[in-house]
Amino acid sequence: MRRLLLAVSLFICTQVAFGDEMLREISWAQLKQAGQLTHGAIIPADAHTPFEQLQIVSTARQSTTVEVMTVQNPEITSARYAITGKVRYENVAGKAYLEMWSFFPDGTFYASRTLADTGPTQSLEGDSDWRLFSLPFTMDDSPLRPDKLAVNVVFPSAGIVQLGQLRVVQYPDAKLTHLISRNGWALVFGAAGVTGICYCVLAFLASRGRARHLVTRMLVVFVFLGAAALIVGFVALRPGAVPIHPLQLFMLAAVLLAPSAVALARIRKRYEEKELRRMDAMDAASHHG
Repeated sequence: MRRLLLAVSLFICTQVAFGDEMLREISWAQLKQAGQLTHGAIIPADAHTPFEQLQIVSTARQSTTVEVMTVQNPEITSARYAITGKVRYENVAGKAYLEMWSFFPDGTFYASRTLADTGPTQSLEGDSDWRLFSLPFTMDDSPLRPDKLAVNVVFPSAGIVQLGQLRVVQYPDAKLTHLISRNGWALVFGAAGVTGICYCVLAFLASRGRARHLVTRMLVVFVFLGAAALIVGFVALRPGAVPIHPLQLFMLAAVLLAPSAVALARIRKRYEEKELRRMDAMDAASHHG
């Protein structure tokens, strides 16, 4: 029972923490076969780098945009999506960057670029070992979804950029995120009310020495749910990781975890005391008999 509860809790935490939905994993070899790879040399996986790579080289002394690939019909249904992956670069003169163009059925197109100073949207400058990058885009005010994505590398001058396998991912819509965040307090207070009622019922059963297995199992469930809320709360400290405020999750954990853990220890002791009294009473009765 405990192992099952632990597995369920870990599964929930994993699903929340990695809230993106992978739509497609991009293989450079497959793109080349499909004629969707525009530039770059494919480097197969080896002992040092266990994944396929695409190397793009610029020898120009002026700004150059290198078209890398296009993804037709990415099957995106959310207003929030991204192309993510790993990037490595060396001898990049100036501040290069990756860019993703999103093309929509109405003829409009928009760009996302890695021009930040830090994080997964950081620009490419100098040398770097493999690191994560992300090219995100959000279009909340339109029902349109892209029918083509294109990825470029923009060099200010010379340099070498290598891309690992990429993924097309999408995230829960922002409107749903706001809804969950806004109703999170209702979830916390509702859980507190239901949990309080459950504690009263369980305490009554324990005081009568009844339903020992039911009482202890229910408290174990509360402990695991509280632990799961605590773990996800720490994950939620990263902006945009989950659509619930961390404080809401920490309060939910406080409601579930601490009281249940304390009650579990006390109720087990109470059941044991009642069992000892029952055995003493049986012994006394047998002696009188």
